[in-house]
Amino acid sequence: LEFLPMHCQVLVATHPGQKYHPGTTILRTDVSLLESRFQGNVFLVLAMGPGAFIDGPGANFYGIKPMIGDWVMARASDGLEMLINQVPCRIYDDSNIKMIVSNPELFW
Repeated sequence: LEFLPMHCQVLVATHPGQKYHPGTTILRTDVSLLESRFQGNVFLVLAMGPGAFIDGPGANFYGIKPMIGDWVMARASDGLEMLINQVPCRIYDDSNIKMIVSNPELFW
């Protein structure tokens, strides 16, 4: 294991965004695609700390827990950004994950 988040932290990779403008065959510009890194709100779960999504003071998850490989939604500014092998990633407290999503292409 190359990395293991601590406590209730969740490590995620930023969804790169759609190649085309939604509903068209018009390619997005490089600048537009770069915006997904800073403003995107869908992420792929890479790793979780040992306390992630366990009920405790201030956070009740009611048995809902994403798994590694699930897509989740969070506000980009709530996470700490980093690059891992040139892939934009963020680390969040588990309580900042807003929902699990089945298709990341549906959200922007």
